[in-house]
Amino acid sequence: MNLSDGLTILVPSLVALIGTAVTVWLAFRQQRVQQRHERQSSIQQDRVAAYKGLWATLEEVHLLMRTDKAALQKYNQCMTTINEYLMKNDLYLDDEDRALSRRYVVALKKVTELVEKYADEIPQLKAGWAITAPLIPKKIAQFQEEETALITTLNDVREQILIKCRRIIGV
Repeated sequence: MNLSDGLTILVPSLVALIGTAVTVWLAFRQQRVQQRHERQSSIQQDRVAAYKGLWATLEEVHLLMRTDKAALQKYNQCMTTINEYLMKNDLYLDDEDRALSRRYVVALKKVTELVEKYADEIPQLKAGWAITAPLIPKKIAQFQEEETALITTLNDVREQILIKCRRIIGV
């Protein structure tokens, strides 16, 4: 057997070996990319679920604070509900969103206290609050500047949370 005969066998074998190695490497790389994509997709789905749950929990507390006659006595329970939810979903929620959520519940309490304060003077205020009608501070002449600011804060914080939740869940 001469050198040229050896090369005719060796070269195709080397090409086949290199081709096989490249194919295996590409398949391995593709598998890793696919696994990473699946992991990221799963994490994103969990994050979307966490934000949907956050919104549902906040609105549940909001409705309780507005419709339950003993809402102010249940404030600590409401804050505990929010804190428990935040702790359970800490992995998916931003620090800013946790702070906003707590600010929202505090603002709900302050506005509920405000509604109670004016319940006798402005009965339609309490009635509107109880049926979850929107509060428009400009329409209530008796409100002082800081009282108007409480309602504005509640509405602003709620809107910030809503915008973030909508962005995360893709609505």
